[in-house]
Amino acid sequence: TGLWEAGATAFTVIVIIANTKLALNQYRFTAVDAVAYFLSVFSWFGVGALYGIASPGLFSGYPEWEWYMVFPRQLAAPNFWLAAFLGSAAVFARDFAWKAWV
Repeated sequence: TGLWEAGATAFTVIVIIANTKLALNQYRFTAVDAVAYFLSVFSWFGVGALYGIASPGLFSGYPEWEWYMVFPRQLAAPNFWLAAFLGSAAVFARDFAWKAWV
């Protein structure tokens, strides 16, 4: 995999971790919060996929072929989902262990 694929995977893990940590540290959880977290995470998937399949240069004015079809290919790869799950689980293992013992 290339640098763009690794970056897309890392950013996906960051989005998942940030939203999940916010949800876990919240004292009161309402339906509005659940919808906001859901939309926040899945908006990244939508924006990343749309930007990847959009014609290169649509947003910047000049062709950028580096990001073309990177994120849609990542979404179809099982390694991406494994890395997203294991990366998130590695970060949350400490939090869950800390909150369970303290």
